[in-house]
Amino acid sequence: MHNPSHVRCARMAAGDRILVVDDDENIRKILSMILAGSGYVVDAVGSGEEALSRLGSSTYSLALVDVRLPDIECTRLLTLLYEKSHRLLKVILTGFPLSEDALRTISQGVDGYLAKPVNTDQLLKTIRQLLDRQANETASVPEM
Repeated sequence: MHNPSHVRCARMAAGDRILVVDDDENIRKILSMILAGSGYVVDAVGSGEEALSRLGSSTYSLALVDVRLPDIECTRLLTLLYEKSHRLLKVILTGFPLSEDALRTISQGVDGYLAKPVNTDQLLKTIRQLLDRQANETASVPEM
């Protein structure tokens, strides 16, 4: 029988990989420092094209994706990220107030949503909860 807390400890020791996708270099640096300081392995890119390229060459547990990128609509990027990795957790970041309709459209296939400026405690709590849920789902899948 799997012990979910044991699974989580083993995963943190290995370091979950997180992809940060934001066109603002300062935000990428701040998020990278916060996440790396919490034991995560972080790659940060400034465009959707770079995100897709990284996903093709690396495996990530979670992606933090800015809702407004210079080269691709958020909903399109989320679809492409899902196509490349069904298990990838996706959390949207936005500094802009969104209408209910826009939020509902973007939220399809999204695992979380955070408003900028991001509260560090809320960011880490959200990521930890999502990764724990993912680990528990993986641990509960019966072996063939």
